[in-house]
Amino acid sequence: MPDTDLIVDLARLNSAVHLSEALLSAARSLAALPVLADQPSGAMVTITDALSAQQEALQQIQDILQRITE
Repeated sequence: MPDTDLIVDLARLNSAVHLSEALLSAARSLAALPVLADQPSGAMVTITDALSAQQEALQQIQDILQRITE
C-alpha cells in the first residue's frame, strides 16, 4: 500500500510546480504588455507581486522535496 503522506506531498509538489510556472508566465506576460509601459510603476508592482508569489511556491517545492527525501 502506498504511503499516503508521500502521495499527498507529491500532489502538493505537482501543484506548487504548476503554480510557480503559471506565476512566472504571468510576470513575463505582464512585462510584455504595451499598456503597462505608460504606467511602469504599477507594472513593476504587479510583476514584483507575481515573482514574490512564485518565490513562495518555489519555497514550498523545496520544503516538500526535503520532506520526501527524509
